[in-house]
This record gives sequence, structure tokens and C-alpha cells, in this order.
Amino acid sequence: MSKQKSLEKEIVNFTSNAIEPFTLSSATKTIRSMVSSPPKNLQDIIANALTRDRWIFFDNKKRKFFPRSNYFQDAQFRIAPLKLEIDAGILFPGHRFLPFYMHEVFPTSFKLTYSSGNTLRRKKVSYPMKDVVIFHTLLGQEHMLNYFIMDNEKNHDVFMTVENPFDQKIDLTAFNLKSFYEENDFQEGDTITVTVKDWKKGAFSLEFSPASDLSRDFMLCRQWFNGFENAIGKVFDDFGTLPDIHEQLSLAFFYMGKDLLKFPGIHIGGFLQQSKKVEITSLGLTTMLWKKGEAPEDSIPMDEEFYSWIATGNSDSLDSIFQDIGLGITEGEIEAYIRDELYREAEKAKIENVLERCFPQSPLFFYDGKQEKEFDRLIKKLWKSVKKKYNIFQDKGASECRTMLLKILDDYKTWLRSFDHLSELPENFPKKEMVTLTQMMSNISHIVEELNSGENITPPGQDFIPMIEDMQSANQFLMELISSSVSSGQKQELQLVTSPPKKQKKSSQKNSKKKTASKNAYQLKVSLKHIRPPIWRRIQINGDSTLEDLHEIIQASMGWEDCHEHMFYINEKEYGREHCGDDLLGFGASENLDESEFTLDDVLLKAKMRFLYEYDFGDSWEHQVLVEKILPLDGKIKYPTCLTGKRSCPPEDCGGVPGYYQLLEAIENPEVSDAEELIDCLGEDYDPDEFNVKKANKSLKSFAKR
Repeated sequence: MSKQKSLEKEIVNFTSNAIEPFTLSSATKTIRSMVSSPPKNLQDIIANALTRDRWIFFDNKKRKFFPRSNYFQDAQFRIAPLKLEIDAGILFPGHRFLPFYMHEVFPTSFKLTYSSGNTLRRKKVSYPMKDVVIFHTLLGQEHMLNYFIMDNEKNHDVFMTVENPFDQKIDLTAFNLKSFYEENDFQEGDTITVTVKDWKKGAFSLEFSPASDLSRDFMLCRQWFNGFENAIGKVFDDFGTLPDIHEQLSLAFFYMGKDLLKFPGIHIGGFLQQSKKVEITSLGLTTMLWKKGEAPEDSIPMDEEFYSWIATGNSDSLDSIFQDIGLGITEGEIEAYIRDELYREAEKAKIENVLERCFPQSPLFFYDGKQEKEFDRLIKKLWKSVKKKYNIFQDKGASECRTMLLKILDDYKTWLRSFDHLSELPENFPKKEMVTLTQMMSNISHIVEELNSGENITPPGQDFIPMIEDMQSANQFLMELISSSVSSGQKQELQLVTSPPKKQKKSSQKNSKKKTASKNAYQLKVSLKHIRPPIWRRIQINGDSTLEDLHEIIQASMGWEDCHEHMFYINEKEYGREHCGDDLLGFGASENLDESEFTLDDVLLKAKMRFLYEYDFGDSWEHQVLVEKILPLDGKIKYPTCLTGKRSCPPEDCGGVPGYYQLLEAIENPEVSDAEELIDCLGEDYDPDEFNVKKANKSLKSFAKR
């Protein structure tokens, strides 16, 4: 087993077996003891893994992780069976138990018991699809059909052969509640109170709740309703459109607090019927909960990265490298390209052809030379491994489908590159179509990975070919639609670029040696490396500002005090203060360039490029600077300006990243040793979660110019 797989396994073992809440440092300490030769950036790797782990919740204020199995233990919720179910003596599990079970558990495998201790049996039932959709709505259209097929494979034939399956009968599994209904004289309006007995296994106990309970507990129901509505709103604010419905509901119940889980409130369907703030809607190909009356795609700032990441230099595997440098590709996808090359070219197959198709945006920007070297080694290793095991006869069944799907991905990458020579404003892209196209590409990537053949692969049937052709047509239509809508915005942008520049005010900044007036403004995202949750600022700055100006602007917007040395590392060159090249400490002089002599235009920045800014060589605060986009100067904007940001800057001289984490733990647990002394160093007003954009821009006023 590889080191990466071993580490991933230990992280999953730790989170899946955790009972009590834990901190990042305690998790790192435990996992370090379980892994041989742990990497230096172990804490960063664990932090990345924990943010994506569905076994746990993270409380940002307490800086603690909470195991979901423990959090949902004995939680109560309500189910309201409908007349169809009561008459038939059944209960469809469908979406009814969301989100009170581990995502991987299939609902028909739940263990349901009721007060008499009886375990409910399952039974097969057959109903027109239109009659059972209501019990599966929260699964989303994209998952509902998969649910029906996983429940009974025969349903696949209905969907594939019938033009309108909505009126056709499908076979499903339901729980037999006939005795339960009869014992309690169950009527419409009555409900079932469900208690979680085992979140991991999907075990629940059921109890009868007459309709009169809801009337009697009206005030508690109202309190629950308001608490849940506020909690789901906070999920929208904190996570945007990222989570699926299962995760949205899970996070909402976590935000609502465990106290309200002791009372079952009202069932989710009833909540959605009554809520004036939340509704079920769609985002591209997915179904989700969102703010009533608002389109979720309108909330997506297209210049934002969907998943916030900060490069750490991780090179444990190809996937970790791709994630680290922000590439939307996986090792499985590359393997698919290798197989396609081996199938089509046979003995003439070359790894160079694979790399050209996988990375048309070459050159890649790695964290450092070590990461680039490891990337080369791992790519060659994958090529040799796949080539050695590849069997063209075994692969024949999947090859035609794979080639067609990869052609769609290639066309998409070519289409994206058509915008490279333009400084295209992301807001000109129609968001709904862009989201749908992105989701389609993600689905195709997953299918391609599944076609990486093995010993027992079942070749896709010929009926899969028309589906791929439909995908191809849909993707082509979306790309053409997006291109046509972008062109008008691009014309406006080109007019701005070619129009006479606004008259520049004389800069008050010292040592600013301007050669010619710049036509560009740079939007930069400055992120502190190795810190979770991330600390970052988004700024816009005039292109004729020097790197010395940029240093002072980063200091002001981040909240540093400029009491230490610093350096820029751009395109393998070092820029700093002139005296930084002197041998002040006896370690030999560095050959840095004078930052006051070079403007942002001079150093040839490009959109999506990254470079490094290091401050305080003792604590070594490394900042990744991402060039998000290059814009035409806007005469209405006073440059520089801070657009937004997250979280407060660490205190000066706190001991770098390790010292900063110690401070956070002291704030969370003031009773631990040395906590009081550490907290005294912070000052009363320090809040690690605070960021005030107005305060940041006030600090930038001395640099302001048009």
C-alpha cells in the first residue's frame, strides 16, 4: 500500500471511530503516531481531509470537530405517512430519513423497530412512478432514478425502453407497517416520531404521535421551525451552492443545535410547505434547497474558486499535487487518456501525446522544484504501470465509449483555451449554462474513470453510444450558447482597453518609478499558506504600481505591521528591498532585484498565475498571490482597493504557523497551561474570525490613486 493510501486510511479510521469532539492538533498527534514516516506537512494534509470528511462536523467558533455518529445519537425527527401508505400498510423510506444516517447506507437496508420491540419487515410493492415520486423528491432528480434502479434492477428496463416511464409501474422496497398502523388506529394527520439509534448503520426506533401532539406542542413546533429556518439560511451563507441536499440538511441540524434535536419538530416536507424563505430548486443538473424566489446560480461569483484551496507543496500522489496546484483533473482521468492512447496508437503510443491532451494549458505552475520533480516521476510511473497491465482485447468493449467521452473533454478544453488571449470578465458568462456545462464535464470525467477496465469489467452496451452522442450534442449546444452571449461583453471590454487612458494622478508613494501609464488593473487574491480555515484578501491594484507598493498594500490589507523583512518570488526571480541583498547576518548575500524598480506590468503577470510573497523570515509567513484576472483600468475606482477577505491576520511575532495554532487553542481552551500568558499577548480586541473590509480600505487610503 502506498504512503498516501495508508495515510488516507488512517485519517478515515480516526474520524470514523472518533466518539468525542477533537481539535486539529489532537487529530494530528494521534494520526502521526499511527503512520510510519509521516510527511512534514501532515497537519495540512489532515486539515484538507477533515474539511471534506462526512463523518464529522466542524465548529468554526470552537475550532473543534464533532463526530456525526455521536451528534445524531438519540436525535428525534418526524415522518408523516400519506394516505397511499396508510391504506397499503407500508412506509417508503425514500428521502424520509434524511439526513439522520451515514451517506453510504442505502435506505432500504435500515433497521426499524417500534415500541413493542418488533423489527419491521420489508416488502416489495409496485406502483406507477408518478405516485411514488413524492416520497423521493429530496433525493433530487439526478439521484432519484439511480435510487429506483439500485432498489430493483428491473426498473432499469422501464427507464431505457419506455418513452414516458412516469406512467409506468416500477418495483420498490417498502417497510411493512400494517400492524403498527392497526395497533395505533393510524389516521391521516398522525405522525411517526423517529429516534436515531445508530447513525452509522441506519438503525431507528418508531413511536406513534397522534395529530393532537402537534396542536398541543404548537409553541415548541414554532421554536423548532424558526430555529431550523435560521440554520438552513446560515448553511446557504457559509457554504453557498456547494453541498447536496443531504449535506445541507445535515449542516442545518448541526447549526440548529443538539437541544432542538430532542424534540422532533415538524417533518421536512411540512417545513418546506410552510417556509417563506426556503424551497427546493435546481442548479444545473442538481437538485438543492435554496432561498425562495432566488436562482442559486446568481449567488455564484464566477471569479471565485468553487473550492478554496491554498497550495502547500503536497506531492504524496498525483491527486494531491493536482489539488494542491488547483488543477481540475484526477489520476483516474489521466489513466483513461493513457488507455485511449494505447488502444488507438498501439506500439506507437507516446506519453507525450497523453500529457499534451491532459494539460493543454502547459506550462504548469508547481509549488516548487521538488513538487515538479515528483510530478514527473509519478506520471512516468503511472504510464509504465498501465502500459504493463494493458490488454487491448479486454479493453475493446470500453474503448469506443471512452474515446467518444474523451473527445468531449478535449473539445471542452479547446473551447476554454479560446478565451485565453482575452481578459474575459467572468460575469459576462451566463451562470446557469456555465454551471450546467461544468456539471456535465464532471459527470463525464467520472464515467471515464469507471471505464478504466479491469479483469471483471462489463463492457458498455451499444445502447450507451446514443447517450454519449446526446451528451456531445448538449455540450456543444451549451458551449455555443455561452460563446454567443460572451461576445457582446467582450466587445465592451475591448473598447475599454483601446480607449484613451484616464489621466493619472501623481502618486504619493515613495520610490514609484513609472515608465508609462498602465492600462491594466490586477485583481489579486492574497492567501496565507498552511492556515486552515484560510486567511485571505482580494485586492485590485494599478498595473504601474511597483512591487514595493504591492508589499505595503499587502501589509495594510492583511493587517501586518511591516516590522520585518520580506521578499517576492516571481518567475524564479527574487525581488525585495535593496539592502536585503547585503550579507547582514553572515549567511552570504542574496541576489535579489530592487522591488522599487519593477512595476506589476514589468514582471509580466498573467491571469491565473501564482507567485510567493514571504514576510518575516523568522516566522516565515508565506503568502500565495493568485492573479485572478487582469482588467482594464476603471476611472471610477480608486486603486488600490480591497474587495473582500476572510479572517483576521495572525499577531506579529507569534511563532509562525505552529505558534498561531497554539494561540487559537489557548483561546478555545483557556484552562490549559500557558494559555493565560498566550492570550495576554493578543490584546482584548483580537478576534481570529474577524475581518472588516472598511477598516482594510481605510488603511489603504494613503496609497489611493486613480
